[in-house]
Amino acid sequence: MVEAERAAKSSGRAAGIAAARDRFYKGDIAQDMVAFLQKHDAPFDMSDFAEFFAKVEKPAMTTYRGYQVYKHDFGSQGPQLLESLNILENFDLHAMGHNSADYLHVVTEAMKLSYADRDTYFGDPSFVDTPAEGLLSKAYAKERAKLIDMKHASRAFIAGNPMAYDSKVKSWPYWTANMAEAVRTAAASRSGNACRAPRTPHTSPSSTRMATSLIQPQAAGGLVVP
Repeated sequence: MVEAERAAKSSGRAAGIAAARDRFYKGDIAQDMVAFLQKHDAPFDMSDFAEFFAKVEKPAMTTYRGYQVYKHDFGSQGPQLLESLNILENFDLHAMGHNSADYLHVVTEAMKLSYADRDTYFGDPSFVDTPAEGLLSKAYAKERAKLIDMKHASRAFIAGNPMAYDSKVKSWPYWTANMAEAVRTAAASRSGNACRAPRTPHTSPSSTRMATSLIQPQAAGGLVVP
């Protein structure tokens, strides 16, 4: 890609970037990837790469205590953080004290609620009409916040009903998170190996997914709010 960019640099920076991109999606790099995929019975051909392009989309946005917060739209998991912030706006986190037991509890519980909504309602906007307005509604967040018990941790994984707060999307014909208990067990070794066994909406009662990997703290995600 660098070689392609340098070869086209006499035509300007934009031409160099386009040449590098074309080599990846249309040139020998794409050919090598497609050959590998087809060798392993994957249903890809050159057109799958050549016709790909990144779309410029309007970001999702909410406000948090006077700040505007932007994330990728509902084709990603970005709005999950925005919903979490809307829920947390119903609590006095400053009075709780940063990283106090109550602070960590309410942040965790808010994220559980927004994760259930994420797994239920988020999807590629080219194929799914997500109730985006409802999910980021302050009134909906207030309703979700009422589910947080400051004395107990929730073990449920249940989505809410954002359609009641959405002016466009009024029904949801797809799967909806509705589990009374959702458990994830994880273990790590001194050498940096980790194993996790989640019982989630994506696994049946008789099945468990196992994955091993190097520990990557950044993969755990995080949320810090004032």
